[in-house]
Amino acid sequence: MGGAIAQQLGSEQPAWLAGLVLVATAAHMPVSEAILTQSLTDVPAMAAFVVKYSWSRDAPDWLTERARAAILALEPQVIHDDFVACNAFAGGELVGRIAVPTLIIGGEKDRMTAVAHSEWLHEHIVGSQLVIFPAASHRLTLEQGGEVAAVVSTFLQNL
Repeated sequence: MGGAIAQQLGSEQPAWLAGLVLVATAAHMPVSEAILTQSLTDVPAMAAFVVKYSWSRDAPDWLTERARAAILALEPQVIHDDFVACNAFAGGELVGRIAVPTLIIGGEKDRMTAVAHSEWLHEHIVGSQLVIFPAASHRLTLEQGGEVAAVVSTFLQNL
């Protein structure tokens, strides 16, 4: 959802916005009907699915278990409403209005938001930069935090 919010903000171009960093996001974020239903009716199954596809297969068990526990600690309606908002997001028209320097970061092994989505954003945001982390999943900011921070730091220093 953070990517959707950032795209909306970038399209509105407030005077104080100097740049934008979009990580593991897309202009459209469809959520399967099964996940929408499970978010209200079978939260443990939904949490297991989301964790399985958000993290790399090499992620430590303690980390994925922590992520699953965090999802299970949320109110089902909050989770459901977040998924509904993602499902309804239509950012295709927004990205063409983004005129600030933009860094797009994706993970080659992201099974939630495929690299093609990052590439699409890069093609449609004039002057954007694209960085794809070869072994990264959807949760690349946690799995490869130091590497991501270095790329973002370099981008910010050049604004």
